[in-house]
Amino acid sequence: MTNLRTRQIGIVAVLLVCVAASFVFASPKEQPDLDFNVIRGDEVAFAPEIGHWLGLVRTQPGVHIMEHGHLRVVLVALGERPTAGYSVELGEVNLVDGVWIVDMTVTVPGADEMVAEVLTYPQAAIAFENDGRPVRVRNTQTGQFFGPGR
Repeated sequence: MTNLRTRQIGIVAVLLVCVAASFVFASPKEQPDLDFNVIRGDEVAFAPEIGHWLGLVRTQPGVHIMEHGHLRVVLVALGERPTAGYSVELGEVNLVDGVWIVDMTVTVPGADEMVAEVLTYPQAAIAFENDGRPVRVRNTQTGQFFGPGR
């Protein structure tokens, strides 16, 4: 019984060492502190120029980037959709290999889901400090990248 107990303790110790080593030897993600804000429709009053720009490009599908003073604003627009139930959300912003990566999640209504038949223009915007580095948007569901850069 003691031999079995010693073997179990040895296995647990090896597993703990492996887990600890994975933290120590994992390649570190380049991540300086970054403050960012998701922009909601009622929050554009702080800069009328940004609100005007958002109004102009929100119906055009794609990733749109505006630099305004010390801010960079990223707008992701899905363009015109035939029903409600479509949405786009912007999540984390991470610096990876010198490029800001903004995570995006798109929601599409299910085939049998009841939604209002109304034209919609799903969009989401995020603003953060402009440090001159390139910005790309990553669809978290597909891994596909959008926007200028590599």
